[in-house]
Amino acid sequence: MLINMDLCISPQKKGLVFVIAGTVALAFSVRIQSQHKGEAAKIVEKAKKEKPGLFAPKETYIVRPLFWGGLALIAIGTILQW
Repeated sequence: MLINMDLCISPQKKGLVFVIAGTVALAFSVRIQSQHKGEAAKIVEKAKKEKPGLFAPKETYIVRPLFWGGLALIAIGTILQW
């Protein structure tokens, strides 16, 4: 007995995959790094262990190609939902 397995993927399912991939790309496009380097970073980490409520300044930036690629994937996925 043979079963005919059709691999038919609807545009809505393809769109969902594009939106999820775009969301992941957007999430990984954000980078955060400490503003302290070397010896200063060690001192800050030691102070944060002693007083967990302390805030250390961070620098946040976006990797533009990954960001725009993620937005494009989400746009394509949204169009495929119609």
